[in-house]
Amino acid sequence: MDGFVDREVELSRLRDCYDSDVAALAVIYGRRRLGKTQLVRHWLSERDDAVVYPEEPFLDIGRWWYQEHEVDVVGFTDAGTMVVGECKFTNAPLDYSALASLEDHAAEIRWTPLGGGDPDIEYALFARSGATRSVREAVAERGDLQLFGLEDVTENA
Repeated sequence: MDGFVDREVELSRLRDCYDSDVAALAVIYGRRRLGKTQLVRHWLSERDDAVVYPEEPFLDIGRWWYQEHEVDVVGFTDAGTMVVGECKFTNAPLDYSALASLEDHAAEIRWTPLGGGDPDIEYALFARSGATRSVREAVAERGDLQLFGLEDVTENA
C-alpha cells in the first residue's frame, strides 16, 4: 500500500478524460495540502503512455514578457529547471532564428531555483509545420532542446 487512499472517483475521472477520443482538459483545484499533486503523480504512475515534460512537476507555468522580450511558454520545476518554449503555428517551417530569439529572451528571465544557484534551462519548440534542417540538427545534437509537432500536441491532449 502506497498511502494513497479513497481517491478512486478522481482517478476514474482522470482516466476517462485521458482515454477520451476528444481533446479534454482536466482541471484539478482545491485548498493547499490536499494531495492534488500526489493525485496526478499517482495517476501518471499507472500510465505507460503518458508524456511528462520534464520529469519533475512544474511549480508554475505561464508566459513571460519584459520590455521587448517575450516568451510564449515558461515553466519552473522544483528541481531547478526552467523550461522555455516558442510556439510557431504558421504554414512555414520553424527556422533557426526562432531558436536564437528564444535563447536571447530566456537569458533575460530572472528566476532563482528554490535551492539557489542558476537554473538549468531547457528549450521546447512547438511548430505546426515542422522545422528547418538546421533546427532538426540542433535538436539531434543538444540534450536541452526538444521539438514538438502538431501531432505530438494533439496525440497527448
